[in-house]
Amino acid sequence: VLTAGALYLFSERSAAADRVVIESKVAQVQIERMNRLILAIVMDSRGMYAQSTYAAAEPFAKTMLKSMSELEAVTARTRASMTPDALPGYDLAAKKIGDYLVFRNEFLKVCRESWMPACKEFSDNDVNRKARRDLNAALDEVGARLDAHAVAAEATMASWRARMHALMAFAIVGALGGLAFVLWL
Repeated sequence: VLTAGALYLFSERSAAADRVVIESKVAQVQIERMNRLILAIVMDSRGMYAQSTYAAAEPFAKTMLKSMSELEAVTARTRASMTPDALPGYDLAAKKIGDYLVFRNEFLKVCRESWMPACKEFSDNDVNRKARRDLNAALDEVGARLDAHAVAAEATMASWRARMHALMAFAIVGALGGLAFVLWL
């Protein structure tokens, strides 16, 4: 009975660590998805720069708005899956995403209400590039924390599994020893 209880405990601990690994990996995928959406927004901006009128740039604006909406939704959903050690960094990254979305909405307003060279001047500059690099760095830091959390959980999971296997081997040897003793009598 004690062996069965210990096996159950070890199995539960291993399964809990396994869930942590899965949750961390899912959150990492969402971080990569955010980076992909940021890149899509940047590429749509560049597509807009190349146009001489807003009418010609409008298809890029529409896909940019779609990516921005998706980025906002993914950012809100992903917070719930953050590990406690990654959460402070995630909150910083989420704030930077919010700032980025405000900037991109202003960019679209400038493009819509002004002439296209002003649109490029507003967005294609070192200040904007630095803000985007900082945003990507913040997301990369969160991804690295999640990865470290997953690696630690994988080690914990392997430790509990090893304990479970050792206990099972001990139980089997004990049972075989008991059987041999009974047959010997």
